[in-house]
Amino acid sequence: MELAPYQVEGVAHLTQGNRILADDMGLGKTIQSLSAAKKILADNPHYKVLIVTLKSLVTQWRREFQKWVGEDIAIMESGEEVPDARWVITHYEGLFESVKDQQGNRKMVAKKIPKRHVLIVDEAHMCKSRDAKRTKAVRDLARRSEYTWLLTGTPMPNRPAEAWMLLNILDSSFSSFWKWARKYLVVYHNGWALETAGIRQDRSDDWSQMLGEYMLRRERGLLDLPDLTEESMYVEMTKRQKKLYEQIRIKMIGMVTEEKMILAPNPLTQLMRLRQVANDPRLVESRYRSGKTNWLCEYAKTHTEKTLVFTSFAKYAALLHG
Repeated sequence: MELAPYQVEGVAHLTQGNRILADDMGLGKTIQSLSAAKKILADNPHYKVLIVTLKSLVTQWRREFQKWVGEDIAIMESGEEVPDARWVITHYEGLFESVKDQQGNRKMVAKKIPKRHVLIVDEAHMCKSRDAKRTKAVRDLARRSEYTWLLTGTPMPNRPAEAWMLLNILDSSFSSFWKWARKYLVVYHNGWALETAGIRQDRSDDWSQMLGEYMLRRERGLLDLPDLTEESMYVEMTKRQKKLYEQIRIKMIGMVTEEKMILAPNPLTQLMRLRQVANDPRLVESRYRSGKTNWLCEYAKTHTEKTLVFTSFAKYAALLHG
């Protein structure tokens, strides 16, 4: 497998240091970051890599990792110790552990994760809030890494104020938000507090130059690509979803011996229920959303282009619309 020319450019961009890769979805941010990390590790065999993504995308990353890297990779869940492995993947929740305070109450605190030389943060727009625990945890890891790469498909020029948080993660010199905002953005008082609007017209060139030092963004329409490309996203079920799926599956199949199985009554109905649970447990009167729905909703919130969803279940379309 070979990278496309624009992906080779993306790898070169990442290996220069702390960088943002903000390509449109489907252009291969995952494989570009994995290829860049593999290149860095080839020159520094003792380096270790930590990948942080959404919980629903861990399976997708693991598949791409086996395809493009082919080494062993450890998965770190919430509450688990940090694996002493060359490659580790976790989700944002996996950066925390539950501990008891002096009053005996449990609270989530950031894990003490040893230095990781390469830090890959997928869906980095999750760190847009300055006060969020996940943002502080990622920033702490970035401060101790040789390379930090933030991957996001959200075009920051549409939300310029959110760019500061990502830049602050990459570079400690971006220390004061309001000093930075007054330099590049329109700042006004709404009667209660200061707010920011778009980029100042007299600073648009300076903005592009400043952001260009860290960020590379390519839009699908500007590349010589086919009008339609297909990409499969493998999304893991949530724990509750997986439990419900297994309950229905076990009821459907009765084990007689290890070699022989019998189907429960109405197997087609049960198969349909399994399909519904795989889409969203709420289709079978459960209260909980699926991993697929969580991913779709997150995608819709962070992408401005129109999205067309095909589904076999009218009720699922209604759930998404609601």
